[in-house]
Amino acid sequence: ITVEDPVEYAFEGMSQVAVNRADGLGFAAALRAIKRADPDVVHVSEMRDLEISELSTELALTGHLVLSVLHVPSALLIPKRFLEIGVAPHLIAPTMKGLIGQRLVLRNCQDCLEDYAPASNDLRIAGMSPADGPFLGGKGCDSCGGSGVQGRLGLYEVVEVDDALRELIGKQAGFDELYTVAFGNTE
Repeated sequence: ITVEDPVEYAFEGMSQVAVNRADGLGFAAALRAIKRADPDVVHVSEMRDLEISELSTELALTGHLVLSVLHVPSALLIPKRFLEIGVAPHLIAPTMKGLIGQRLVLRNCQDCLEDYAPASNDLRIAGMSPADGPFLGGKGCDSCGGSGVQGRLGLYEVVEVDDALRELIGKQAGFDELYTVAFGNTE
């Protein structure tokens, strides 16, 4: 079952509910109805406030798989965002199985790729050097309207929440500590 605002893609075999505030059907009302239907999986397009976050947490605590979106710069900041929204700290860690962060970046146009020498300051900021090359960039062509880029590419940060991370989340550990446990010391 999905609750979306609006339903962007129709999927066969799924129950999709479009939010209609004018008729009194908001996210919270839809989630309350969904709880009574006892589905296996619930998708909430975005957890925007405490009420939706608490209802979603209740669903997750009772064995439902809840998928949703929170706007944060890193997957490991999701627990902190729940705290900022107002979710009780002891409810956050037990509800998390995995965290995924997504960034969309511009993709070089594949029709006009050529060798590219990034500025030394750009390489430094990225923690790279010229030896990490070769580098390619779009020079601009008719396909990309002269921009050198065409389309986007997804970069993903995927974190499985194991017992060690769950314990740190429960203790409201900071980002650096969560990062070290999730990915190891990368320095």
